[in-house]
Amino acid sequence: MQETPGIAQLDRVIGPETIAQLAGLYDRAVNALDPHSTDKAEAERLFNEELRRIFDLLPALPPPRIEFRDFKRFVITRCRKHLKATDRPNST
Repeated sequence: MQETPGIAQLDRVIGPETIAQLAGLYDRAVNALDPHSTDKAEAERLFNEELRRIFDLLPALPPPRIEFRDFKRFVITRCRKHLKATDRPNST
């Protein structure tokens, strides 16, 4: 699947620090041991708020403008890659 020009440019706009911060929230929201915990709900709320804030601040990329759904998919993919790359298995 080929990336659209808007998606391809997001790697230059959204830095690794932002992805690392979002990955922490994403991990808390998606991998919570208790799916009904307040921590999970709070992490999910914060993750979605940050996504919306960043999306609204994106510079005007060349048309066509990327849709929020595609932006969210991009960020989640990068968060998963970040979490996988930084996963440290327990040494027992």
